[in-house]
Amino acid sequence: MSHLKQNQKEINKADMTFNSPKEDCDSGNLVKLTDIDDDFIIELRYATEDNFTGKRVYESAECYIDRETLKMLIEARDIFKRDGYRVKIWDAYRPISAQKRFWEIYPDDNFVARPPDMETMTSFRSTHMNGQCVDITLTDMEGNELKMPTCFDDFREIAA
Repeated sequence: MSHLKQNQKEINKADMTFNSPKEDCDSGNLVKLTDIDDDFIIELRYATEDNFTGKRVYESAECYIDRETLKMLIEARDIFKRDGYRVKIWDAYRPISAQKRFWEIYPDDNFVARPPDMETMTSFRSTHMNGQCVDITLTDMEGNELKMPTCFDDFREIAA
C-alpha cells in the first residue's frame, strides 16, 4: 500500500490552523507536511541565509504545502524510495510577505516574481505562494544529496 493511501485520512483531516503567524494567507488547502508525513527531508533554504539573497527570507522553517500537491509529491516520493532515494524539500509554500521581501532584496523580473497586488488580482496560478509549487532534490537513503546538473538557486538556462 502506498504512503498516499496510508496518509489519505491524515491529509483529509489535517489541522488547517497554523502554528506560525498567518500573516497574509488563508490556510485554504495548506497542510503542514510534518503533520502528514515525516519521511521527507525538509531544508527550507529561505528560512536560512543559504540562498541567493544571502538573507533569511522566511520567518518560519515549517513546511506547508497544498493538499493536492502533497498527494502527487507522496506518489513521486514512493517511486523514488523504491529506487533507493529520498526527497529533500528546499521550498514549498511561500507567504506573500516573503515574496515581498524577495522583491525588496532583489527587484529583478528576470529572477524574482513581483508580489501580487491582492486588491486587484483576478486570477491565481500555481505558485509557491499557494503551496502548489515545490522545489526538491534527491538524496540517498542516508540523506546525502545526489549530484544534479545545477545547485539550488541557479538561474542559468541549464536549471530551467
